[in-house]
Amino acid sequence: MIEELRNLARDLNSAIQKNAGFQALTASHPPVWYGRMLSELTLAVEGLAVEHLSARYGDRKGQVVVLTEHLVIESLVAKAKDDDADFVTNVYPRSSLQSVRLVARGSVFEQDAFAEWPGAVSLILRYQEAGRLELPLDGPGEPETMRSLYTSLRNDLASTIEH
Repeated sequence: MIEELRNLARDLNSAIQKNAGFQALTASHPPVWYGRMLSELTLAVEGLAVEHLSARYGDRKGQVVVLTEHLVIESLVAKAKDDDADFVTNVYPRSSLQSVRLVARGSVFEQDAFAEWPGAVSLILRYQEAGRLELPLDGPGEPETMRSLYTSLRNDLASTIEH
């Protein structure tokens, strides 16, 4: 069981490190708060399949959002300095999704648009408990990844209407 948790922590860390800000932060020696935040995130995700992970870090603050089938797990970091920071990890139900706004960067009317269309895509989500989340956190994302996530979120919205 502990080995499974360690593997999950490694996987989450690898995914978070794809963000340049977190990568630079932890390049030489990860701060103590980062290890504690990763521990909380790992415990919150334990036993669940990660559907989407997005992260950003800069200017002494950061955010990691993990979506599983039924949950939104969000770690927020503020006032990060050396080994100290204020951080919190919250878990919310995905069923509390109130709206999704799609932002596509490409136009179907641009020359050769369908070669690159729809371009980079962002999703702006509004949750009852979590408030506003913009994914991906570090800027517009790959169209296929974001379309797949949008389909899943659209199903979340539809299920709230049906209940």
